[in-house]
Amino acid sequence: MVGAIDFPALIQELHSELNQSSVTVVPANAPANAPANVSANGSANVSANVSANVSDRWHTHAHEIVRRKLHSPFEFLEWAKRDRHWSFTLAEIMGKMCAKPSELAARLLVAILEELREEQQSAAPAIE
Repeated sequence: MVGAIDFPALIQELHSELNQSSVTVVPANAPANAPANVSANGSANVSANVSANVSDRWHTHAHEIVRRKLHSPFEFLEWAKRDRHWSFTLAEIMGKMCAKPSELAARLLVAILEELREEQQSAAPAIE
């Protein structure tokens, strides 16, 4: 097939780019000497807030990268339909409202990257 796009390679490239740009963020309201799971008033919410902030930033960054790098949304959707693994993820994403196929493709690619991220995090040993 002339001009065929290697979507698995694109997914790996984006996954690597997101891994390289991931940075742990400490909230501005946390005291410098407080442990990561205790806030200035002694509550344990800072850890949850940090996780939420990092996750939100990751999703925002993932959407930016996907919009910049995904040039063939229709071809990507066709590839995902035929792929044994990612066709299930596509079916899950299709259950949500999407205005355009390009938006569906972007959401699918972010969902794929998120699944790869979760697999990587669960495979990594817990550091405490």
